[in-house]
Amino acid sequence: MDCHPSQLLNLGVVAHVDAGKTTLTERLLYAAGASDRVGRVDHGDTVTDNDELERERGITIRTAVAALTLGDLQVNLIDTPGHTDFVAEVERAMAVLDGVILVVSAVEGVQAHTRMLIKVLLRLGLPFLIFINKIDRVGARDHDLITELNRLLPVPTLPLAAATALGTPAASARSLLDDAPAQVAEQLAGFDDQLLGEFVANRWPPTTQLLIDRLRSMVLQCAVHPVFLGSALAGSGVAPLIAALPLLAPDRHSTGSAHGEVFKVVTTPRGRLGYVRIDSGQLGRRTRIDRFRRTAEGTIEQDRQLITDVSRFHRGGETSNEPAGPGDIAVISGIRDLRIGDQLGAWQPNAAASGFRRPGLEAVVTARNAADGIALREALRILTDEDPLINARFDDHDQRLTVSLYGEVQRQVIAERLRREYGIAVAFSTPTPAYLEQVIGTGTADHPFAAFGFAARVGLRVEPAPADAPLRCDREVEHGALPRAFFTAITETVSTALRQGVYGWPVIGCRVVITATDYDSVGSTGGDFRNLVPVILAEALSKAGTRVCEPYSSIEVDVPLDAAGPVLALLGRLRAAQQQPRFGSEPSPASGPDAVGTIEAVLPTGNTAELETRLDALTAGRGVVAAQPAGHRPMGRPWPRRARTDDNPYQPAEYLRHLSLR
Repeated sequence: MDCHPSQLLNLGVVAHVDAGKTTLTERLLYAAGASDRVGRVDHGDTVTDNDELERERGITIRTAVAALTLGDLQVNLIDTPGHTDFVAEVERAMAVLDGVILVVSAVEGVQAHTRMLIKVLLRLGLPFLIFINKIDRVGARDHDLITELNRLLPVPTLPLAAATALGTPAASARSLLDDAPAQVAEQLAGFDDQLLGEFVANRWPPTTQLLIDRLRSMVLQCAVHPVFLGSALAGSGVAPLIAALPLLAPDRHSTGSAHGEVFKVVTTPRGRLGYVRIDSGQLGRRTRIDRFRRTAEGTIEQDRQLITDVSRFHRGGETSNEPAGPGDIAVISGIRDLRIGDQLGAWQPNAAASGFRRPGLEAVVTARNAADGIALREALRILTDEDPLINARFDDHDQRLTVSLYGEVQRQVIAERLRREYGIAVAFSTPTPAYLEQVIGTGTADHPFAAFGFAARVGLRVEPAPADAPLRCDREVEHGALPRAFFTAITETVSTALRQGVYGWPVIGCRVVITATDYDSVGSTGGDFRNLVPVILAEALSKAGTRVCEPYSSIEVDVPLDAAGPVLALLGRLRAAQQQPRFGSEPSPASGPDAVGTIEAVLPTGNTAELETRLDALTAGRGVVAAQPAGHRPMGRPWPRRARTDDNPYQPAEYLRHLSLR
């Protein structure tokens, strides 16, 4: 079905695990006629969790897209993972959304992961509605839960539904926009000057159209967050939520040439498919377009590609071959090496993508059958293209495959995908912290031409840069001082060599400047520069100095008050910093067996697994922890060293001996 761009909404549904996110997605699809039934997670028949592994585990692992039509509004409904191990998948999806439904359980209330999701939504500036789910369960809350949400948000909530028979199977919810528009208008006028002006001018109550227009304007400005109540499983209260979805639909006036960014990649027997959010222009079959990609060195590569097919979502998870325009989620094929983060049409900086925190753990992966070693490398290469932050890398020296991880559930999913999709049984080493080295000073190195036996001269200066900035390799020599191929050899080797710094860890916060070059027009080769650069860089980096940084996670722990003391003591032993306990300030009871408090802290990522294990024992299974990457922090000495897997250019004699044996 063709839709005018202004009638299109890319909608995300996010929630804490088990709050009912996928159930609500199924209910929305069914209510709009995009599905013939309401799929259930426990029955394994949902539209969006269509992967066998997702159905078995009962969780969303990968972002899924399904379409539904509501009058003249087409909604691309994007279901995202709920588990914190898949935080990167969630944030990638959020980067293409227009708005979000945040699902909160009426019984469990705001949980640790809920608070983290709210922080992400606020950081990205995404407008969102709140759906308080499971109002038909014993213990369901409404007013005090809304009060709790207001404590967390910088702008007010606005209840647009009211529940009856709360906490019973007969629970239902009615629309306040339909039944009590004057009440809604009065509340909205409390923080909207235009509506307040209508009241002062005795033009009250406002017209329905004015009320809807002002409400939509404030929602899109993230100045208010409407709240709905219901039961996704039973279907009660979902109709008012559906009626309010146009509040999130942005106006689209985008013209110009085609541009989009790949946010999901799927490898199929027929080739690689890319999911692209179209920002402007149009993509159709047999479209030739420039593809842009940021390299590991921080440069932008550009090449010309042919898109052979373009599809749009039109009913549930079904797609049809048709052109895609501004705001559309398109599925494209024809680009063989497509990766997440590739941009089509032009390069535009992506603030959301640059905010991704790299995983804080790493583990070595080995095939249980040695004959599967090569196949394992290829399989992990494909998985890395689908999720670049896995960052599978093979070391030629010790023949080890290493992957980056957010946590245990992600590790289990990778292992199971390798077994099911590629027939490879694997073993993982115990995950260890993914330390980094940060440059702390300035160092230079330069030696005469052929000083180390190579027909080349390279002078380098290493200096600090922001820790989250991509590597920069600049020149202070004229571009004509060296053939382009030799400059390329230098910059590529610098990038490779910085994977192992003074202490063996990858180097961040580093700017490298080429200060001198020389070559023999007859005898010099690219290999001379590739062999020389590691020695020069190692000397400059050693003079500059580095410090080892440890990965940290931001954690929120929901803990029963009777276990708060032991949990705080445990956090202290695990080197948690910035502990901020909150007890008795929330609507939940401040005393008694159900009393719960919250502890916010930052914790070394390597200690989160022990926290999760010990928390169960200390709280009799009642404690809940949510964690997400919080970057790296300098750690105290002695700094850990990682065994080198290169030729050790920090020991020039050893390095040259290794090269001579090749």
